[in-house]
Amino acid sequence: MRRLSVVGLGLLAFACSDARPDVPLPDLGGAEPAAQGDPILGENDPAREFAAAAAAPPRRLPCRHERRLAGCSTIRDRMSWTGRLGAIWGAAGVIGMISMAIARIFPRAVSAYETGLTATQWTATAVFMVFMAYAEGYRGFQRSFSPRTAARVRYLRDRPNLVRSLFAPLFAMGFFHANRRTLVVAYGLTSAIVLLVLLIRQIGQPWRGIIAGGVVLGLSWGCVSLVACVRAALTREEYPVSPEIT
Repeated sequence: MRRLSVVGLGLLAFACSDARPDVPLPDLGGAEPAAQGDPILGENDPAREFAAAAAAPPRRLPCRHERRLAGCSTIRDRMSWTGRLGAIWGAAGVIGMISMAIARIFPRAVSAYETGLTATQWTATAVFMVFMAYAEGYRGFQRSFSPRTAARVRYLRDRPNLVRSLFAPLFAMGFFHANRRTLVVAYGLTSAIVLLVLLIRQIGQPWRGIIAGGVVLGLSWGCVSLVACVRAALTREEYPVSPEIT
C-alpha cells in the first residue's frame, strides 16, 4: 500500500507541474538538416535550387556571327593583323625608297673626292654639307617629315583600310588622305629631291660630287631619323604627333 501511495503521489505531482517532455522530431529518412542561413530549405533542396536559378540573370545565347568566329580570331584581331601588315609595308616602302636614292647618288659623290679637290672646293663642300644637314636632314626630315610619317604609319596600324594598306608608302608620306599642309610638304620635299638629282646629272665633276655628297648626307640623316621615329611610334603607348588625316 505504501508503494502504491508513493506512485500515486508522483503521478499527481507530474500532472500538476508545467514541465513537458521534449518531443523528438520525426525521422525523414536520413535527410540532412536545414542550412544555417535558411531554416526551411536545405542545401540540396530542389526548391532552393529553383529559387537560385530564377534569381540568376538570363543567359544570352551566342549569335550566328559569334558562333562562326568561335575558335578563331575575332574581327578585331583580323583587322589588327591587316593594320600591322600595312604599317610594315608603309614604313619599309618609305625607308626603301630613301635608301635606293642614297645608293644611286653615293657613287657620284665618291668619284668626285677620288679625283682630288682644291681648297675652294673643299670649302664649298663643307658649307654645302652643313647646309644640307640642317635644311634637309634636320628641318626637312627630323622635325617634319619623319615624325609625321611615323604617326601616319601608326594610324594605319590602328585603323586599317584597303586603299591605305595597298598604297601604304604613299599614304605614310602624305600624298593622299592628308590636310593641305601635309600635302604641300610631301610634294615639295619630293620635288626638291628630284630636282637635286636632275641637277647633279647636268653638272660636271667635281661639283656634281659635291652636290651629291650633300644630298647623300641629308637623305642619310632623314633615313636614320625616320627609323627612330617609326620605332617610337609603333612601340610606345602614346605618340604625341598628329597624323594630319583629313
